[in-house]
Amino acid sequence: MSDGFYDLAAILGALAAAALLIVRFRIASIRKKVLDSLPFTISRKAELSDSERQQLLGWSEDPFRVNSLGLTWSAKDEHFTLFEKGVAASRVSLLRYKVAGLTIAGIGGVVTAPPFRGKGYASVLLELALDQARNQYGADFGVLFCLPDLEKFYADRGFARARIVTDARLVPMFKQLGRRHWPDETLEMGPW
Repeated sequence: MSDGFYDLAAILGALAAAALLIVRFRIASIRKKVLDSLPFTISRKAELSDSERQQLLGWSEDPFRVNSLGLTWSAKDEHFTLFEKGVAASRVSLLRYKVAGLTIAGIGGVVTAPPFRGKGYASVLLELALDQARNQYGADFGVLFCLPDLEKFYADRGFARARIVTDARLVPMFKQLGRRHWPDETLEMGPW
């Protein structure tokens, strides 16, 4: 206060700070309500319990439909499992991979148990996993290998066919995560 007048800048600064606190509180309150209203939870634990594995994969001898290809799978670095009302419903896994100077988020183990399909759960997990890969380890691209009948599913989520030489009968696909563009040369990698 100077000569009975408050400093207008100080008053405006205090009002702005108070408004920001109110906005942050409202956003946090809205976020909590939204998260509490979701019909699912997401876990990042690596291992599934026997009952969770049964819930997610027990509906088929070959839930990924690739046993006949005779592939060997790499261990994944991170796992995202979605639970609906305590039941393991969907899962996506990631591994970090380097090739031709690129950091790749290898996507694998994408599965949704039949009773939970069509709810967007795999899409939620894919975006969460790719966001993690982009922000936590600077992945340039997400790359996956899918069966031909799943190509449209992934294309609808922003993936495109990749120029990758692989020994499998799977479709290689990529999604740009950063500023780099997919290289012109054909790469050799995966599947994982």
